[in-house]
Amino acid sequence: MAARPLSVSPAAALTLLSMAFPVALPAAPYLVKDLNTSPGLNFGYVNLDDRETGSGVSYFAAADPAHGTELWRSDGTPGGTERLTDVCAGRCDSLPAAITVRAGRVFFKANDGFSGDELWVSDGTPGSERRVRDLCPGVCSASPGRVAEAGDRLLFFSSVPNSGRFELWRTDGTREGTALVKAVCTVDCFYLGDPTSIGERALFIVNDRDLWVTDGTEDGTRFLRQLGAPFNPIHLIPGDGFAWVWDSDSLWRTDGTAAGTFLLKRFDELSTQPDNPHFLFQQVLWHGLFFGVLYSGELIRSDGTPEGTFRIASFPDNSPPAEVASLDSEILFRVRESSGNSVLWSSRGTADTTGPKFALAAEAPAGLTRISGDRAVFLAGPGDFNKTQLWVTDGTEAGTRMLVLPGFVAGVALYATGDGRVFFFRYVPATSLWITDGTEAGTHEVRSFADVPGSSGPKEQAALGGKLVFSATLPEGPSVPLFISDGTADGTGLLSGKPNDAFAFFRFGDRLLFSAFRPRKFDPEMWATDGTPDGTIRMSRYSFSNPALLGGQILFSGSTGNSVFGTGIELLKTDGRPWSVDLLKNIDPFFFDENPASGERCVGESSFPVPGGVLGGRVLLAADDGRSGRELWVSDGTREGTAPLRDINPRRQPGSPEICATPVGPHRHDTGLSSNPQDFVLLGSVALFSADDGSRGRELWITNGTSSGTRRLADLVPGSRGSAPHDLVRFANRVYFLAANPGQGESLWKTDGTARGTTRVLDLTLEGLPSWGYNLTVAAGRLFFTVFNETTGAELWTSTGDAGETGLVTDLNPGPGSSSAQFLTAVGGFLLFTADDGLTGFEAWRTDGTAAGTVRLGDIAPGRDASSPGPFTALPNVVMTGADDGVHGREPWAIPRTEIVQPPQ
Repeated sequence: MAARPLSVSPAAALTLLSMAFPVALPAAPYLVKDLNTSPGLNFGYVNLDDRETGSGVSYFAAADPAHGTELWRSDGTPGGTERLTDVCAGRCDSLPAAITVRAGRVFFKANDGFSGDELWVSDGTPGSERRVRDLCPGVCSASPGRVAEAGDRLLFFSSVPNSGRFELWRTDGTREGTALVKAVCTVDCFYLGDPTSIGERALFIVNDRDLWVTDGTEDGTRFLRQLGAPFNPIHLIPGDGFAWVWDSDSLWRTDGTAAGTFLLKRFDELSTQPDNPHFLFQQVLWHGLFFGVLYSGELIRSDGTPEGTFRIASFPDNSPPAEVASLDSEILFRVRESSGNSVLWSSRGTADTTGPKFALAAEAPAGLTRISGDRAVFLAGPGDFNKTQLWVTDGTEAGTRMLVLPGFVAGVALYATGDGRVFFFRYVPATSLWITDGTEAGTHEVRSFADVPGSSGPKEQAALGGKLVFSATLPEGPSVPLFISDGTADGTGLLSGKPNDAFAFFRFGDRLLFSAFRPRKFDPEMWATDGTPDGTIRMSRYSFSNPALLGGQILFSGSTGNSVFGTGIELLKTDGRPWSVDLLKNIDPFFFDENPASGERCVGESSFPVPGGVLGGRVLLAADDGRSGRELWVSDGTREGTAPLRDINPRRQPGSPEICATPVGPHRHDTGLSSNPQDFVLLGSVALFSADDGSRGRELWITNGTSSGTRRLADLVPGSRGSAPHDLVRFANRVYFLAANPGQGESLWKTDGTARGTTRVLDLTLEGLPSWGYNLTVAAGRLFFTVFNETTGAELWTSTGDAGETGLVTDLNPGPGSSSAQFLTAVGGFLLFTADDGLTGFEAWRTDGTAAGTVRLGDIAPGRDASSPGPFTALPNVVMTGADDGVHGREPWAIPRTEIVQPPQ
């Protein structure tokens, strides 16, 4: 039963379906074979450069194989170091950034894969993450910055893509409590940095030199004054209720009012080198005083008054210190002298207390960082940053020593936690996060991000003769040979070690054609297999992708080499016999200089042909001939019969890539703009596709294979914006697709190939909020697709083609959380997909299109961990996929078809 009955409103239907939330029933997926039993080759990823600390816990971005790059937390103990989010469900990366802790919550920017870079919030516990608000609705990105405080208000900036417009927003962490404060600039603007809090107000810089202030209200957000010179960085350094402002030639003080904004000193009064640029190199606050180091190596001190702002000293050779650490009793500087020696300097804020203390015995020290009190740590070693050691100092020569630890530290950075400890990395051999309090006993490993089991994949897979052919990584690596499996351990084994990293599988008769690499070769070539070792052979020296079957031959795009004798990626053909590949046509005959400065060689431009189906005995394709842009072409399999069909976007632009100074190619002075036809679907004697004619945006087009019969079918969103149709699929003698509404969001549309017969099935809006869809798939006699709405998150929808039978299958992850249905695959009379119900992580599910018939197929990685299965390939008795159970790494798994048809009750 559809999620949105004919006589029920969208809001009511959503409520009813949430009450019909399915019970997850166990199934029996099983590990087929652990092909890679070695320790993983995962080198790990941890980014502590963008981190935030609150209540003894640090928040940062890190990655593991099953979840990609997500938000993590650590209290410095192995048990307290864990992943918090899976914003981009499964193995994709949400790339959290701009991490800030405010009002006991963690705010950060992240991308869930369907709503762009938006503002998210977590309470610091795993699985609590949620999008604050989709500020740039749909797939576009608002790119929010760090959240700052102005009194009890939380503020941040976001941008409107491709407009130069920046907006100041206020939030309490909820959608309803997130509101626009003011558009700070509306065209061709940019801002430098995030808001800087100074008590009840916050400051920020617009267009390099304009100082603004805000109290979090529209009237209280205003321009304060202009400072400095264009294109020179301005720094805001917060004090107690005010800020120092370091511009290109002066140091200012401001409390956010006109009267309280005044010049402290010009740098030509402070510096002995008035002609040098006075850029800020290092800064530190110490006991209410600001210390700034100029690139010229001069140390400036300020207490926020003109008379208390003066130059203290100059460092040797007019060179600024590499690092600075603020201890309780003094400030330490690591100074690199012209002799190459590193000397520790210190200052207590006056000229007579500023100077060298002693030379550091170790070479190449780096990362001088305060721990607590009068202690700091730094890294040093024998001139090799890959073999550094951890040192501790109290500012005296006697109190400076190397900590005795096994092995080496790697890198040059230390990261203070703010509670008397410091994070650092060791590579043994991959990323391992450690922490120290400056003692041997207090130095230990927090987590190894490389401590994972080896994974074979599968990397790419396809069915052949009732078996699965796939590429997989072997323990010895980097070999990625070809395997074959019938879904049993005994029936799974090496097919051939000759082709490596196989991809672009294409069924041709009783064989698979594909691209793969030979050992120690860097260019892919065309291969074939019949499922036997002897029948796995190299077919040509050309690569193979985007194939289309035309009679008894295959047209495809392939690389013909990049030398002066090559033609780039062009249209090729083969009859399937070994070494029968021929260049069908060099659609783009132009060349360009690969390195114009040195004139090394000429490289053939590429037309990048992508076939779009066979219509009337000819292949439709999109290609770029170097003159007209990427346009609609057609080929009958001969050179003469391969020609442009129509230049849909006839507009031109001057200035093409520089042509090689050789006689090998023609010359040109301008090029065409591209209509970029894509998403071809055949419907009877015509083909439908989307294209952009340069004036009415991307819309739905139709062709009967002739130039005069190629036209725009419908202008769904009048004007230059276009409706951007996508996910075109044929279903029930119609073509269904997703496209924009004239307002916001998208609708499900259908067409019979006529303008009158092109109609909206249903506006996907829910609760008055716009929605966006993707992954339109035919299965179980109906349509399925994933829809993102802020009310429900990204969830699975279905349709029989009518408005009354179109709606949410079930809110699998209730509320605004997303189940993020992916890898939608038709298997028998069901849809198989991967989703996260908010309880069991990213696992395999099946549905017949009803809430009651939506069932989880096991929990391969128990609990909240994700096994991230997919893609799925159906064999006679099982469905094969790759999955990671957390014990064996990512390996081939099988789901019995009986479990899909009738999962156990």
